[in-house]
Parts: sequence; structure tokens; C-alpha cells
Amino acid sequence: MRTALLLIFASWVAADEPAPKIKPLTLALKQTTATGAKWALEQHPGIERVDFAPQVAHLKVDIECSGLQPEKAIEQVATAFGCEAQKLGAKRWLIAPAWKIAISKNLVNRKLAKVSFKEAPLSTVLDFLRAVSGSSIHLDPEVDATRNVTLQLTNVTFGDAVGLVTELTQLKWELRYGVVYIASAERLKKLPVVSPRIKGMEKRRVMLQFDGATLPMVANYMQAAAGVQVVMPRGAAARAVSVKANVSVEQAFALIFYPLGLTAFEKDGVVHVQPVDAK
Repeated sequence: MRTALLLIFASWVAADEPAPKIKPLTLALKQTTATGAKWALEQHPGIERVDFAPQVAHLKVDIECSGLQPEKAIEQVATAFGCEAQKLGAKRWLIAPAWKIAISKNLVNRKLAKVSFKEAPLSTVLDFLRAVSGSSIHLDPEVDATRNVTLQLTNVTFGDAVGLVTELTQLKWELRYGVVYIASAERLKKLPVVSPRIKGMEKRRVMLQFDGATLPMVANYMQAAAGVQVVMPRGAAARAVSVKANVSVEQAFALIFYPLGLTAFEKDGVVHVQPVDAK
């Protein structure tokens, strides 16, 4: 009886405890880029991650806000960049042009009638989600695609389905490089957020259908599809690429090369590929 009373008292005290206050956020940034704004926002304990769309990477803006809660501050930052903010998780946001946010919400909220698997390889589950949603899903090459997944869902959104699959496999997912990119949390932090800038290729799209293709093969395809010369580094022939996506040329270069520790840049109409740490 005494234990029960103690439990009731403890519950009553816990219920009356005020919710922890969230520290307000103040920013005063002059001519800052998306990178600078991202760094400043992520210093706040209520903000884990803020990603900016590549379309605003070149902008420099002034940002001033005082005593705002994180969500309101992020909305004000998005407005300064001429964008909108979309909340992707408890402490994660995407800042992007309105059209990109609309596409993102349409994908994440797309309804799926049934998702049912018993001890199926992760690759099989992702192939199914690609087929029923019409979306491009990319699994990072460092992830074991053979790990098993068991789940049974009905009338679920695409976002919730992908979220549960990644939770069961201890992975994370983000809308990056024009696809649903799945990897470990640590890996996502290391990979660049912004696709490389390739002059004149902002709107041109390519279809990627590679399964273990060598990098020289992929480079030849990109040269033909995008109409640009691609110069590869020495020793790249042994690297293999597996990717299925319909993306822009710039996003394709990110999907192909970033996961392999490579980057790409355009100079005088030629795309040069080199290791990330190359000078």
C-alpha cells in the first residue's frame, strides 16, 4: 500500500513539473553564406542539424533575430535566403526553395497501402520502396545491404516506412543529392551536403543504372550523357559504382564520387575528379 502511494505521489509530482525551457536563440550575421548560417544555428542545443539546398550556396545575406525559439529562428533564416524551412525530425530541418520543399513533402507524405517483409535483405526492401513510391533511393556503399529486415505496415506514409526501416537497421536517411540517401549517422555527417557545381549543368538530368560498374565506365557514360569531358585520377579503375537514380548532372557527380572519397570540380568546361584531400 505504501509503495502504491509513493508511486501515485511520484506520478503527481512528475505531472506538475514544468516542461524544460528551451533557450532562445539570437543571431547577428552580416553577409553570411549558407555554411556560416548552418554553423551558427547548429551551436544551439535545440538544433541538431540544418541542411541548406545547393541552390542557395552562392548567396550572402544579413541575418538578425533576437530571443526566438529555434523553429522561429530557422524560419527567419530561411526567409533571409528566400526559402522555406521544412522540419525533418525532432531537431533537424531543411532550408530550400519553396518548389523543393513541395517536392520533399509530396514524397515524404506519399501513402503506401502495405509494406510487409519477414527477414528480407535490406536491398530487397529498398527495391520495393523504390517501385511503389517511384522515388530514387540510394544505399551508401559502406552499408551491408544483406542485413535482414522484418516489418509489417499498412496505410503508412513513405517517410514513416523509410524511417522505420532505417531505425530497425540502425541507419539514418536524408533527402540529399536528389535522392533518399541512406547511411549511418556518422557517414552522413562526413559526406558533403552540397553537390559540385558544373557550369551549364544545373537543369540537365541523367538516368543512372549501375551495378558494380568500374569508374572509367561510369566516367565514359557521364561524358556521353552530359556532354562534358571527365578527367579521372590515377588508380580509379579498380573502384566500383552501384547506383540507380534519375537526377541532375551535378547530383549524379555527387552520388557517384562523394561516397568513394572523391570530389569533382569544373574548370574551362572540363570536369576534374580527384580525392577529397587532394590539393
